[in-house]
Amino acid sequence: MVVSDWSAAQYSIPTCNAGMDLEMPGAEKNKPQEIAYYLRTGYVTMDTINERIRHILRVIIGFGFLDAQQQDKNIPLDNPASVETALKVANEAIVLLKNEKNILPVNPKKYKKIAVVGKNANGYVCGGGSGSVNPFSYVSAFEGIRKAAEKYGIKAEYVDEYDCFDPIIFTDGSLKQRGFRACYYNNMNLEGSPVVDQFESRINYSWSSGTGYKGMPADHFSVRWTGTICSDKNAEYEFTLCGDDGYNLFIDGKKVIDEFRPSGYRTSKYTMQLKAGQKYNIQIDYFQEGGGASANLLWQNTAEADNSKNMFVERLNEYDMIIACFGFNSDTESENSDRTFELPEASRTMIETVIKSKKPIIGVVNAGGNVEMQSWEPSLKGLLWSWYTGQESGNALANILFGEVSPSGKLPITFEKKWEDNPTYNSYYDPDHDFHVPYTEGIFVGYRGYDKFNREVQYPFGFGLSYTTFKLSDMRVFQDPVDDRKAKITCKLTNTGKKGGSEVVQLYIGKPSNNGVEQPLKELKSFKKVYLEPGQSAEVEMDLTKDSFSYYSVDKHDFVVDPGVFKLMLGVSSRNIVSQQNITLK
Repeated sequence: MVVSDWSAAQYSIPTCNAGMDLEMPGAEKNKPQEIAYYLRTGYVTMDTINERIRHILRVIIGFGFLDAQQQDKNIPLDNPASVETALKVANEAIVLLKNEKNILPVNPKKYKKIAVVGKNANGYVCGGGSGSVNPFSYVSAFEGIRKAAEKYGIKAEYVDEYDCFDPIIFTDGSLKQRGFRACYYNNMNLEGSPVVDQFESRINYSWSSGTGYKGMPADHFSVRWTGTICSDKNAEYEFTLCGDDGYNLFIDGKKVIDEFRPSGYRTSKYTMQLKAGQKYNIQIDYFQEGGGASANLLWQNTAEADNSKNMFVERLNEYDMIIACFGFNSDTESENSDRTFELPEASRTMIETVIKSKKPIIGVVNAGGNVEMQSWEPSLKGLLWSWYTGQESGNALANILFGEVSPSGKLPITFEKKWEDNPTYNSYYDPDHDFHVPYTEGIFVGYRGYDKFNREVQYPFGFGLSYTTFKLSDMRVFQDPVDDRKAKITCKLTNTGKKGGSEVVQLYIGKPSNNGVEQPLKELKSFKKVYLEPGQSAEVEMDLTKDSFSYYSVDKHDFVVDPGVFKLMLGVSSRNIVSQQNITLK
């Protein structure tokens, strides 16, 4: 069965005649009345329609969908076994990238009071679009950390940077209450009477399934925030407004930011000089058309942007340790668009403020890939890559932070130092919008490209730290005496540390280039994840077959194996090869 990507079908006749069986997400182009017309005119035949239906029915029958009731009512929707699996997967997915002076796991004798910061510490963090799955329940990063900290006699508190912004915005001209008046409308045009009319202390929202207010739709709604700006000193302020979909900013009735249009998450800035004691009306209009929904307003005295004595930093200095949860989320990383290599503006300004603190900082990043980190990574004592680890992410994060689980995740990609280092940098985008993108990197994708150009990377493919140490030794190669394209590789892995943990032994092959065909310096061909208690050893065994030594020949239109000397390399990342031997294929 051939299924289209979402809204990828642009025409009816060509897709139907070319073999598309099912258009998704619905009949946008292949509408019943149009197909009926094409059948009458002969552009599409009934034989073609029958063939499409036959392919769909074949899948339905083949999977047994017609044999019995598909729903097993004995399995609860919120299945405890599924929760257990979600926690196990999340425990093993988190990657420890940095652990300066073994600051992790958290030492309860040394760190009695922990500040947890960042928007991603609260709520359910996931990707947007098809990357968004709403669980029956979830544990946020802060909730997981708070509960685990209590067990060790540690007090963990959430510190909201929005509470530390200069108190210059009030609900009205009386200046008695900080914040905004918020009016929510059940349409996109701010029309009629508001469904909700209330005061709010901040604008910092990510709505994955509507606002949650009674009478408000899940999408196609709008909000107007109003207030009064008044500073007690002459100062220049920068206002940063972020949102998905449309937003405007008005100061004293003048539109200073105009982004009232459907679009993904983006950031706008406006700078103005405030006079001490003077009042300015502020108004933010926002609408949500569908899909993601978010609105954020930040402000900062530009003269204090690099000042380590701002209110947020001073508050953080009251704690023994800071755990900063930041990165991307469903607002900023989604299908149907390329997110930036740089952190979203709100995350970037938050972490660049946090690192001005005198206290040790552990970074916890949510992202589906690498980000620019040269401006803040050197200031962190520890760094965990949490990806989007699902409903149990908070518990899994706490397990890692407090040492109940030794981290064992490994990077499935290379983290470059800067975007320009990426092998796809010169051909990733489509600047002339002709829908043609050349794959100039060829076979040198990922770590293969970084090896080819001998580029230093931030963190290599396959990298990930543990709370224990391992020794890999005694590499041996057993080549099949009958078919030299088969081999068995063994080695000894020993846990030389004081904690139980898992290591991933990785087997790479370097192919000869004696036939004029350029080959990668090495390619991963097998790996084994092994758990060992302290002092325990195990023999690790991996098998290689003909496919392990082959490559695709564009001349022969087939996979081939060339004779020659191949390098077999054992390591714990693409840039940490511990042992290697040669093998000859005749």
